[in-house]
Amino acid sequence: MPRKRHNKAIRVKLPVIFEAKGIRFKTTQVFGPEALEYMRRKLLEEAKELARAIAEHHTGTDKRLIVDEMVDLEEVLVTLRQMFGIKKREVAQRQTVKKLERGGFRKNGMVIVLHWTEESNTTTK
Repeated sequence: MPRKRHNKAIRVKLPVIFEAKGIRFKTTQVFGPEALEYMRRKLLEEAKELARAIAEHHTGTDKRLIVDEMVDLEEVLVTLRQMFGIKKREVAQRQTVKKLERGGFRKNGMVIVLHWTEESNTTTK
């Protein structure tokens, strides 16, 4: 069996699954800035996988794949909230404020070209 080195954040139960399948593996735990870096990488990985599933949806990709990728991304977000001590309620409240200030994304609006002056560049994010 070919060996593949991953060095990435994994779900807690994966070692049990690997063991049951006879897959040889080694795990370790990381903390602090190193743990945050692994979760940042995992966030990018899961976002890319969701984007890929969405892009392939028009070719007949099962909607369940998109849901699964959303679940994986949400799991990473939950972990990041825990790492930063951010409660889900805080995110929901800020989401409400931003939606009231700027609206949501549900109407499929997009900017084609945007020009601004230095005076208009003081808009808050």
